[in-house]
Amino acid sequence: MKKKIIFAHLAILGANLIYAVNYGFAKDVMNGGYLPPFTFILFRAIGATFLFWITSMFYYEKILKFTKNYKSAANWLMGPVQGYLNENAKNWNDWSMPANKLGELISIVETNLVSFSAASQQILPLLIQNPKKIPKTIAEDLKLIQQSDADALMIPIQEALDKYPEKVEEYRAGKKGLIGLFMGEVMKITKGSADPGITNKLLRKILDS
Repeated sequence: MKKKIIFAHLAILGANLIYAVNYGFAKDVMNGGYLPPFTFILFRAIGATFLFWITSMFYYEKILKFTKNYKSAANWLMGPVQGYLNENAKNWNDWSMPANKLGELISIVETNLVSFSAASQQILPLLIQNPKKIPKTIAEDLKLIQQSDADALMIPIQEALDKYPEKVEEYRAGKKGLIGLFMGEVMKITKGSADPGITNKLLRKILDS
């Protein structure tokens, strides 16, 4: 493992060195007419992509110690994490959240304790600001823990259906797309805490009966 860590650090150092030299020679190369602007920009983009790949793979390996879902871990790095870096004009050198914290966040989504949208849009920003906090604790404080108990969910589901009796009839007449309306109403009533998968199944079971 130590050899892998040393290799990863050397790879990151090499990528940074190449990128830095590239940046330092920018004016001389472009002013001298050796390379057209577009070609130089392309080289820099390739260098940045290589740096991102090396760094993210090193971090990715650490995350997999805390979650076994390889695909989910990769999606988080390429989605919410990279999105945060892009929006804040940062790069992977600026990313300091411990891998175990992101792994814990991924885990509470996988176990359906919180939805992906709540985790990525509400918990992740707070976790970035307070990396010592526990993702589940943040979810509890924000009341984002999903309701997955079928009996408890029947109350907001029935409330949503009672609000739109004519839409219920339209659904049963063939307008199956109205399921989105009922889902949205349940989410509104529960403030987004209803488990989407279980809610959808319960709604269809009632409406199709």
